[in-house]
Amino acid sequence: MRITKKRVLFIILLCIVIIFSLLFLKKEKRANHIQSDTVHAKKEKRNQQQMNETISTVDSNGSSYLQKEGDKVIEKNWAQLELIKKHQVSKDFFVGNMTIHLHSIKIIKLNHIKKEAKNILNDYTAFSSFNTLIKEGVEFENIGDLYEAQSKSMWTIENEVYYIEINYTITNHYDREVQFFSFLTLQYGDILYDDVPFSNFNLSEDTFMGSSTASRIDYPSGQTREGKICLLIKNNPPVTNKFTFTTDDVLDGITHELIDKKKTVQIKL
Repeated sequence: MRITKKRVLFIILLCIVIIFSLLFLKKEKRANHIQSDTVHAKKEKRNQQQMNETISTVDSNGSSYLQKEGDKVIEKNWAQLELIKKHQVSKDFFVGNMTIHLHSIKIIKLNHIKKEAKNILNDYTAFSSFNTLIKEGVEFENIGDLYEAQSKSMWTIENEVYYIEINYTITNHYDREVQFFSFLTLQYGDILYDDVPFSNFNLSEDTFMGSSTASRIDYPSGQTREGKICLLIKNNPPVTNKFTFTTDDVLDGITHELIDKKKTVQIKL
């Protein structure tokens, strides 16, 4: 079959049209993809802005704003807090003449956790404190082995984490200064904290952080202090009505002699 000059030109033009059409479609597809990504990014930004607008942002002490289950608040440079469960206790407990008024127990979820906050909280994820390991009768050749055993029980915080928050007030009704610490161990349902000072990531008027009860807190006669203890949980705990805690002994503030022995308290929530 003989190919004429006109047919050759027609084929060339057709190829050019096809090539330009393919280039145009590819460009249009790319533009649509970029537009889609832009729309998605704007939507995400808008959703984040809406979340920030509907959820209050506070500088600190975010958990105090959580009163009803489902309440949320954003604490700057920390995380978003959500109240999962609240047990309103409002009961007094006595160790000698020391009065512990247990206000409430909250289960709080943290998400959108800032990197700096994760770094802080990761130091409090160990299941075993030094005191716990020693109580269990584990023998260590040196302090390095003790640190290694404790670090092996740690877990890493990812996108979210939960914690138990105990809110209370403590008052010294003795006629003298005493030394006392309110929560040494506690159990919420089946979750046991054998060394509360070691596990507590909050520091308030009454609470302290450490691995020994040697640093008991001095209470002048008649003094009242607010306390808040925060203990991490890896997952949302099962609903429970069981709460148990053990206090420290009450000692004379000057002589350090025993005044009243520690007490274990069991309550139904």
